[in-house]
Amino acid sequence: MMSNTKKLVLAGVLVAIGLLLPSVFHFVVPSLARTLSPLHLPAFFAGFLLGGPWGLAVGLITPLLSSLWTGMPPLFPMGVSMMVEIGLYGLISGLLIKEYKIKNVIVVLLLAILVGRLGFTITMNSINGIINPVAWSIGLYANIVAGIPAIILQCILIPLLIPRLEKVL
Repeated sequence: MMSNTKKLVLAGVLVAIGLLLPSVFHFVVPSLARTLSPLHLPAFFAGFLLGGPWGLAVGLITPLLSSLWTGMPPLFPMGVSMMVEIGLYGLISGLLIKEYKIKNVIVVLLLAILVGRLGFTITMNSINGIINPVAWSIGLYANIVAGIPAIILQCILIPLLIPRLEKVL
């Protein structure tokens, strides 16, 4: 079992990675960062490795700091919506894997992605004054379709790396 100090350090490292990864992607191939959503990865890793509350914290803090540090994403409405989305990724993945003991990483990922993208859609539409479940459904569908490359990356990378990281932690 990991000590709280070790968890805090790992969460800090994941936030730092979350700040650096998008910058590297933007530098190498600018459109790749938007397509592959590297900002999402640290919250998933925090959820899987540290649990839901830590995943939530990493997911909330990373886009906020990125917005304040680099201006990307713009804080309103995108940054706030991403804070909800990515926070939910970390929270749901951590709860399902640690508390509910669901062993299938792909199932956990897909459920967390669905909840996170729903949270993004509701938050973005609410900030923009769109209180219409039909518009929310269309927005969620569009968000999922646009996110397919990132979802594929997450479904490959996370199951591949989580067992290896658990061994060294």
